[in-house]
Amino acid sequence: MIDCEGTWRPALPGTACNDNDPLTGNDTWGANCVCAGLVIDCEGTPGGTALPGTACNDNDPLTGNDTWGANCVCAGLGRSEGTPGGTALPGTACNDLNPNTSNDVWSANCVCAGVLANDCEGTPGGPAQPGTACNDNNPLTGNDTWDANCVCAGLLIDCEGTPGGTALPGTACNDNDPLTGNDTWGANCVCAGLVIDCEGTPGGTALPGTACNDLNPNTSNDVWSANCVCAGVLANDCEGTPGGPAQPGTACNDNNPLTDNDTWDANCVCVGLIDCKALLAALRCPARPATTTTRSPVTIPGMRTACALAC
Repeated sequence: MIDCEGTWRPALPGTACNDNDPLTGNDTWGANCVCAGLVIDCEGTPGGTALPGTACNDNDPLTGNDTWGANCVCAGLGRSEGTPGGTALPGTACNDLNPNTSNDVWSANCVCAGVLANDCEGTPGGPAQPGTACNDNNPLTGNDTWDANCVCAGLLIDCEGTPGGTALPGTACNDNDPLTGNDTWGANCVCAGLVIDCEGTPGGTALPGTACNDLNPNTSNDVWSANCVCAGVLANDCEGTPGGPAQPGTACNDNNPLTDNDTWDANCVCVGLIDCKALLAALRCPARPATTTTRSPVTIPGMRTACALAC
């Protein structure tokens, strides 16, 4: 069969081609042997829906009606009185509904406030005007300002020290402890999580010392060990001794100088953890040919941890 390029090659309708258009992707030959691709959208997806003029999210809480622009920049309209693209912007006239003020304008924080004949501290023509800084004497707030009714109030300081921030008690955080999960800010702003149990559940009950099932019918009194190995007591221990101490989860010696923390597993196999420092000291990389510019990964069989050396 003669293909779309007029040769006995597999350039058939439905197969891949290149339309040489950098704005398209997933190019294929059509039924009429025209090579064409799908338009790549603003998120880099061929045939995607994120096209100029469609809705997006610029992650700016001060804008609304966000859309992709012709150059694929996601941007929204500034909010005014909560209206995207509105005219009630900082510095423009407003009405604070206070008959004792004049020249009311929106402040930079979008507080509508005017100038009092006597300021909020009772000083004629004084500077303590609505919208200006004050001190509410509350150590738990920040960015304190006089409101239109001359009440000095600030924004609650969150657990990260940000006035008006979202890191409040009960909200999610990260305590940077890999042994915990579902971390949240506490009432005293300490970020803490729940201990991840031996089954990987934050706050779970499968903790070292609690009962489990090692699925070995020859054991009894199965419990999670300190290393989260579920193991029971054998009638004959791992060395064949009736009632002996070589039980699953106890220490042993696998006679491998490159491992440590050797323990009997539930199947009475003595295994340890690879000591990467010892492995580095013991191994020597083979000489590389003069033309070799990259190193190949070397993995040691039997490793229980991802300990790979670049040689």
